[in-house]
Amino acid sequence: MQKLSTLVSFAIILAFTQCNSTSNSTINGSDSYSDSTAQPIDSLSSMENPSTNVENQLDSLVDGHILLPASYRIWKPSEAISRIIDSTWLALYKNGDQYFIGKINYQIEHAAEEPCSGLPTETIVPEHQTYAFFNLREMKAGAIDSISIEKPVLNPNESSCFSFNGKKYSIKASGRAFDDRDKNGVGVYKLELFEDDRFARVILQQDQYNDTHTEIQLIGDFDKDGKPDFLFSSPRDYEEERVIINLSNSPYAFEGNRQFDC
Repeated sequence: MQKLSTLVSFAIILAFTQCNSTSNSTINGSDSYSDSTAQPIDSLSSMENPSTNVENQLDSLVDGHILLPASYRIWKPSEAISRIIDSTWLALYKNGDQYFIGKINYQIEHAAEEPCSGLPTETIVPEHQTYAFFNLREMKAGAIDSISIEKPVLNPNESSCFSFNGKKYSIKASGRAFDDRDKNGVGVYKLELFEDDRFARVILQQDQYNDTHTEIQLIGDFDKDGKPDFLFSSPRDYEEERVIINLSNSPYAFEGNRQFDC
């Protein structure tokens, strides 16, 4: 009888241990997912939908969905541009005085060796003046309602006002100056959007500039929700080309970049 009681007690302890172990595994898995979505995502295959505070746009940049009409070095066959872009990708382009989102004709030119890196390259050559190719479901095809930009480059403490769909907006810049090297190139530059003098969201935040600056290339309605969206040129180094798309209906921004250092 004593042996039976001992066996029953052991079974209860074992069951409790297994249950507790399973519970901890689930919690840890949940925590791991939460942490991963708060960090920048570096590949198309690993993209998740990060749930992030609009105050921290820098940590929520998503890479891998934008390609530039430019030359890319091919480090390995799986990175070939011809294997990434396909018929589902759209382009943000200009034809005449009008901006559009849609499909356009393009060619991919191949080179066996680039002089600087010695690597093969592939270059996307579009038929129109194109700012970016992308496969973002948030951006809708068609003509873009856009406005002229009076101040493409805003230095800290400068602002720019504009009207869009009958509402008044302003962009305010703060933080480090682009040519500030006192802190070894570290310091946050931020652009904040205000609607009728009320804070709306951070539209750009960056802490690295090496002989570069941020420029607003286009303000328009890319996602067809009646609110302004933004296309930025914002390289971190003078040997980098980089664009950022900030959409009003997305809690995170998208970036595309390429290096051309020699």
